[in-house]
Amino acid sequence: MTNIEKLWAFFEAENQRNWATYQTFLADDIVWTLEGQEKHIFRGKATYLEKIKAAYKDEDTRFSCIYHQASSGQERIVTILQNDLGQLSCDIFEFKDGLIVKEWEYLLQ
Repeated sequence: MTNIEKLWAFFEAENQRNWATYQTFLADDIVWTLEGQEKHIFRGKATYLEKIKAAYKDEDTRFSCIYHQASSGQERIVTILQNDLGQLSCDIFEFKDGLIVKEWEYLLQ
């Protein structure tokens, strides 16, 4: 499975709130940088999962990828995501050994 295919499966697991599958795409030492009105940096798989689950608590919003561009080796993939409410984010994923090791998420609205 290519990194792009893994990313689509990761997105599908997130939309389904299938956290058991979702976590299999994350490196143990993942770093997630989230920038909106404030900047937050979350380190480690457990913290990442805690924050993403909290973000979706009592929330049924889904999202889709409306644009993506991958580096030649697919070790870095840039995406534009849009949720059901029309909100956009630019997310950059870095892969190493088939796992997501870094994510930069920029909330655009």
